[in-house]
Amino acid sequence: VEAEEYQDALKHTKHAIKLNDAWDDLWEEKVVRIVLDCEKRAFFALGEFNKYVDVAKRRARGMAELGYSGQALVDELCKISVVQFKNLCDYVGAVATAREAVALDAPPVSRQYARHTLGTALMATGDMREAVREFERCESEWTTSIDATENLMSEAELAQMRKMLDTNLKTSRLRLAVAEKN
Repeated sequence: VEAEEYQDALKHTKHAIKLNDAWDDLWEEKVVRIVLDCEKRAFFALGEFNKYVDVAKRRARGMAELGYSGQALVDELCKISVVQFKNLCDYVGAVATAREAVALDAPPVSRQYARHTLGTALMATGDMREAVREFERCESEWTTSIDATENLMSEAELAQMRKMLDTNLKTSRLRLAVAEKN
């Protein structure tokens, strides 16, 4: 994947998965952590977003089964949700995936990321009332503490997310006011 040989990478990931299956999931953690990550990145680079979502969801399920932290799962699910609404225009799917992320027990910054992602997906569906609620909840729970995030975000990324939250909250409130007026 690093060499941008995406088709070759996909061939290798398929072989690794078959080998793992043949050996009764002997290397399941490596498949989830490394192989499926390479596969989803290759599909993304090739613009095969439906396949990306399928593999990323399989990876997220595997991560949950292997006991990965809520923070890692939130990050994975939010990335899936973003691809669903940005690249596939699957707004309903994006909302469902973001709701899964919000439901996880995770550090504060991860919860903010999940709520922000859910609010953005809700905006895309046109559900401004619920989008405003999610953005307001994100705002009320806002933290700038990044100590417990296991490097999920840098301070600059956190500041960027805050800026997007402010913009999205303002936009969704305005859209809700217009909708209620009409």
